Amino acid sequence: MEKNKKMYFNEKEMNLQIQNYNLNNDCKSFDYICNNLSNIINGMINKEFARNTIVKNNREEVTNECIYEILKSLPKYNTEKGRAFAYFNRIVKNTLIKYYNKERKISSKEVVYSSFFK
Repeated sequence: MEKNKKMYFNEKEMNLQIQNYNLNNDCKSFDYICNNLSNIINGMINKEFARNTIVKNNREEVTNECIYEILKSLPKYNTEKGRAFAYFNRIVKNTLIKYYNKERKISSKEVVYSSFFK
């Protein structure tokens, strides 16, 4: 007996919504895309960045940054070149890595500057 598991990402529906959003700037498509992106982002944070305190402590900021990067790249997405899930997953992972590296550099400079003024 196989349980009917609800998938949190529907590839066909997402492609339709992306197409509709790119053509018409439809608000319902935008909401659908953003809701599904939140699931992908949270899944990536929980799986790949589970021990990364910088990312986990700034979850809302990181989520917004990932959504921004994905929405910025939506016009470039082509269904013939690959799946939307893989495309979004790669953007999320790269954005999280970029965010972590940026925050780590900032915090290390703060330590250096604070020790300089003692």
